[in-house]
Amino acid sequence: MEVSATAMLPHHDADRARNALRARLHDIVERRQIPPAELEGATMLVAGPTVVTDAAGRTWYEWAATLRIRGDSPGPRADDDAGSRPTVDDLGLLPRHAG
Repeated sequence: MEVSATAMLPHHDADRARNALRARLHDIVERRQIPPAELEGATMLVAGPTVVTDAAGRTWYEWAATLRIRGDSPGPRADDDAGSRPTVDDLGLLPRHAG
């Protein structure tokens, strides 16, 4: 089985992207209740970034990850749609500025 996630960052930072992707994948694994035994030997493949420019002209960097898991776990659930995904801000990845 494979589980996929994406992360959009305002800067090119592979370490932060991996951390965000791990957090997102961890959330998906918990919601799907995938047993820890099935996660043994799992591999995470990261691709990116893909440069995206939003309507305001800001540049974003999109990273994608796929977690390859052995075993037969429950498939995607209805609450796994894009609307339930945490944002970059939810994950605390945007720099916080005082003032």
